[in-house]
Amino acid sequence: MAYCSSCGSFIPEEAKFCENCGTAVTIENNNYNEPVRADSYNQPDYNYQPPQSDPGFNQNNYQQPYQQTFVRPQSSVSFGEAISMFFKRYVDFSGRSVKSEFWYVFLFNFIIGIVLGALSYKNNGLSVIASLYSLATFIPGLALSFRRLHDIGKSGIYILITLIPIAGVIIFIVWMTQDSAGDNEYGPAPEYTAPNNNY
Repeated sequence: MAYCSSCGSFIPEEAKFCENCGTAVTIENNNYNEPVRADSYNQPDYNYQPPQSDPGFNQNNYQQPYQQTFVRPQSSVSFGEAISMFFKRYVDFSGRSVKSEFWYVFLFNFIIGIVLGALSYKNNGLSVIASLYSLATFIPGLALSFRRLHDIGKSGIYILITLIPIAGVIIFIVWMTQDSAGDNEYGPAPEYTAPNNNY
């Protein structure tokens, strides 16, 4: 089956001219000295030239988009690392956060809340500081919850389950205790560091 190289109309097998536009059908020889209709789209293209590569392309510096977008997290972080990442990733709602990061931050904020609450009980000035601290940690806490949900393979929108009284909060807590899922759309699985058994 052949088609005209000028107008794209079908050309019968034995025709020498296109019935639509009158373009002549040329015959070329391939590498095996066999006649090939030059206007046929489905014939092997023996004169195909591969596209030239971009001269500015450097294979050594090339990275997959997946590697450029996400950073592989550690399977566990220390208390100090968790608090540091909590404030550094203040409005970062993408990527993943492991279980230890979430619960260390929860413990930190719980302790700060108790201390500020106890101090502000007798001092109204400290109650303002407690309120400001709660306000300042709301957005990073929300971002951390999103990343923790991503880590178990769920969308951050699932945080809305906490709006369901009692049952929703319980389900959310259970989710937060789950281990990290494998690679997913939110990034690679956390990097597990094997214990050093060399004595």
